[in-house]
Amino acid sequence: MKLSCVVDHIALQVAGAPRALIESKLLLAAQQFYSESRCFERACDALHVFPKVRYYEVDTGHYGFGIAGIEQVSIQGHPLIPTTLSNLDQWFAWEQQQGMPTHFFRQGSAELGMFPLPNMEEGECVVMQVRATLVPISIQAVIDSRDIEALIAGALSRLLVIKSGEWAHLGLADFYKSEFRDAIAMKSNLALKGDLNVPLQVAYRPLA
Repeated sequence: MKLSCVVDHIALQVAGAPRALIESKLLLAAQQFYSESRCFERACDALHVFPKVRYYEVDTGHYGFGIAGIEQVSIQGHPLIPTTLSNLDQWFAWEQQQGMPTHFFRQGSAELGMFPLPNMEEGECVVMQVRATLVPISIQAVIDSRDIEALIAGALSRLLVIKSGEWAHLGLADFYKSEFRDAIAMKSNLALKGDLNVPLQVAYRPLA
C-alpha cells in the first residue's frame, strides 16, 4: 500500500489540517519508524568494482525509498570492515594506498567509498554486494500494510502538538507518541528475530 493512501484516514482525526501537512508528518513518521526499527534491510543491486575507482552509487532497487544506513558490504563474498573518513584520516597517506579493498565508508546519501583503492587487473570481474536499511523518501513509497497503524500513530503524535491548529490535543499527542515508540521497539525486536510476519498492535483513542 502507498503511504499516500493513509492520508485520508489521518485527516478524519485532525479535521482542518492541510493535506500537505498531513503528508509531511506521515513521511517523517515513516522515516523514523523504518530507520530506528531497521526492519527494511534489503540487498541492493550488485555493483561491479573497477580498478582505480573508489566511490560507488548504491541503487536501492525500491522506488520511493532511500538509504538510511549501509549495513553490510562484501566483495567476492568477503565482508568489508565499516569505517569513516575521520578514521581514515588518521592513517598516513591512506588515499594513495592501493590493493583489494578491506574497508568501506559512507559518502553522501547513497554513495560508499572503499579503502584501499581497488587495483585489480583490467577486465577482472569483481562484484560487490551491499545490504542497506531503507527508508521512504516519497509519499508514493509502497509500505507493508502491517505497519500502517504504527505510522498513523506517529503522524498523529506530530500533528496533535501543533498548537496553532484547531485539531491540537496535547494529551492525545503524548498517547500516540508512546504508542509509536512501542511499535518501533516491537518491530525492531521482530526484525532481530527475523519474524516480521507478526502484525503490530497499536491502540487508538477518539478525539474528545
